[in-house]
Parts: sequence; structure tokens; C-alpha cells
Amino acid sequence: MLLVANWKLNGNKLLLNNFINKLYENKKIINNKIILAPPIIYLDYLNNILLKKYNINNVYSSSQNVDLNFEGPYTGEISIYMLKEIGVSYVILGHSERRIIHKESNKNIIKKFILVKSNNLIPILCIGENNNDYINKKSLLKCINQIKEFIKYGGIKIFYNSIIAYEPIWSIGTNVNASIDHIEYIICSILKYLNKIDKNISNNIKFLYGGSVSIDNIDIFLNKYFINGLLIGKSSLDINNFLYMINKINKI
Repeated sequence: MLLVANWKLNGNKLLLNNFINKLYENKKIINNKIILAPPIIYLDYLNNILLKKYNINNVYSSSQNVDLNFEGPYTGEISIYMLKEIGVSYVILGHSERRIIHKESNKNIIKKFILVKSNNLIPILCIGENNNDYINKKSLLKCINQIKEFIKYGGIKIFYNSIIAYEPIWSIGTNVNASIDHIEYIICSILKYLNKIDKNISNNIKFLYGGSVSIDNIDIFLNKYFINGLLIGKSSLDINNFLYMINKINKI
């Protein structure tokens, strides 16, 4: 089971050092894949100093974003080549905060997705509905429509060796979780839709759930065949909480 820590715009070297030191001290319990996504400025530090120094198995780095351009006059951006050079393995794409705050369109995210795939990194694609969609029972329609565009531009095999993170927007950072029945309905319906197009997709794609996941509710999401992992936000900043989650997953 995957455990992805999205730190967003949080953290510093002190926190990162403490985090990795604690992981190293507890490395014997890391039986599942862990993906750390600190702010971009700390990715090189994470990869070249901490992970190589300690050589902790099953721990990988992820960028929270990537630009479509390889180089040039694009102030404040980072290219896929730069991420590859410093050893990044994953890229989070389409997070609702990028879609809403930075006005990223689904078409722009598709281009980034294809870019990440073509450079042999693994995309973690975030999809989800807003509160109005949820209230009006359009959650599945919203998610399927997002995915349809990817298939239109890249074909179904674009999702091979990829990760989809279902994150209902109304649940992110609100301490309000989607019910497990709702999560099952959305993820299983998406998989059923993909299977109609390619019956082999089930063995080549993973689904995460994200949205106010914490030590208080993690048990709800464990031992569910349709959830391959969790995307953790705020709760992943506390190493003790994170270790607690790792221990919980180990017991599956």
C-alpha cells in the first residue's frame, strides 16, 4: 500500500532532517512504498543528501508540480529535466489547489501528464468533485469527464503505470471525510469505466484516496480492496503521526 506525503507549502530543512532521521531509526518497519513530496526547493536536499546518506529502502521523492517547458524565460518554474537530474521519481498533477488557485485547466494537466510519462516518471493524478457536484450527485460524472479527456488525447494506455488519487475537493483540509461507501462507488465505477476500454487496465493502475486523512480515521481506509494507498496532507507533517500510519498499514 502506498503512502504519499504532500507537504504543500510547508516545512524546512530542520523538519526534513528530523523526518528522515526518524524514518531511518524506524526503517525496519517500512515495508510499503513511501513517497515524500516536500516543497520543490527541498527535493535535491531530500534525494542527494538524506536518502543517499541513509539509503532507506522504499522511500521515494515526488515533485508537487512541473512546468511544460524544458527551459527558457519561465520565471519560477521547474522543468522535467531538472526533476530527473536530481532523482525525482513521481510528480503530483491536477491537485485541486493547482486547479483552483493557479487556474490550471484539465487540458494543461493532460499535457503535463503526457510529459511526465514520456520522461519515465510516474504521475500521481488528482481528480475530484466540488461541494456542489457532491450535493447534486454529480461526483462520478465530474471524475469520469476529467478522465475522458486524458483518454481522448493520450489513449487508454496513458494510464498504464500511473496513479490516480481521488480527492473530493469538499473534503480537503476540512476534517470532513467522504464515506467509505461513496469512495468505493467512485473508484470502482471509474475502474469499471476504464475496464470497458481496456480489460488489462486493472493490473496497471493504482488508486489512492486523499482528503483529511489522519491518525483518527485511517482505519476506515485500510483493508479496502479498491484503495491502493493514501495521499496525506497536513497529517504527514508530523513524523510521529506518519510513523503511526506506517505501522497501521503494516498490519494489513
